[in-house]
Amino acid sequence: MTPALSRRTVAKGAAWSVPVIGAAVAAPLAAASVQAPLEGIVVEGRCAGLGLLGRHFRVTASADPIPAGSVLTVRKEQGVGLSLIDWNLEGFGGLLSVSVIDSNTVAYTFADDWSGRGTLGSAVNVDLAVRLYATLELPSGYEAGETSKLAGSIRNTLVVCRDD
Repeated sequence: MTPALSRRTVAKGAAWSVPVIGAAVAAPLAAASVQAPLEGIVVEGRCAGLGLLGRHFRVTASADPIPAGSVLTVRKEQGVGLSLIDWNLEGFGGLLSVSVIDSNTVAYTFADDWSGRGTLGSAVNVDLAVRLYATLELPSGYEAGETSKLAGSIRNTLVVCRDD
């Protein structure tokens, strides 16, 4: 003859099963909460006038904001002349913190979500035969959508500037 289960045994078993069932239900919900791809974020190199004037990167966040914690890295490759550490920031409203990685690389970190249009550049550049790259890295959990472009470059050969 099998012994009957007491109410206390049944209650203890039910109490232990609730966290297990709750965790099993929460796991698919957590997986479903991944951020949708960010749209309308564009980083592009821009040239204005001669190659020594108005060379800059334009950053636009038109549909979705650039999330806090994103890092915009500007890197100079090759070239002779001044470094790009002296570049100005316009339109970012003081939300970027600047870290100098080395004499050819600067990282700008977004302290808060940001939307709009901003530029990184200087009025006069004295670099010759140089290529500049800007790349935006999104924080973990975010990805770029089809209408986003997270990198741009500028190529300067003597006084001719070309944005790629």
